[in-house]
Amino acid sequence: MFKISDKPLEQMDLREGLCSDRAGALNCFEGRVRKENGGKAVSFLEYEAHEALCRTEAENIFREAYQQFDIISANCFHRIGRLNIGDMAIWVGVIAAHREESFKACRYI
Repeated sequence: MFKISDKPLEQMDLREGLCSDRAGALNCFEGRVRKENGGKAVSFLEYEAHEALCRTEAENIFREAYQQFDIISANCFHRIGRLNIGDMAIWVGVIAAHREESFKACRYI
């Protein structure tokens, strides 16, 4: 599942659908806005997206992840709009029978 949201990700059920009696591992990644980049101060980030293109690319990435790694399910959420320092910009979650595949697929996505 891939979703773009203008709402804070912290308010969403990010693990929706990430459950299975076959899963022995859940791996997730949170990308957050930090206060500096390359030695320069950051006040906030502003994300825009061409949603149709994002969905097409996300489908390709997910298809590749399912082909390359033995995973059960995966989710990815990405924020758009203005994000302040500390806000979550992206969240990726993957379930698999084993942790190694879960880690690898999460990193890939």
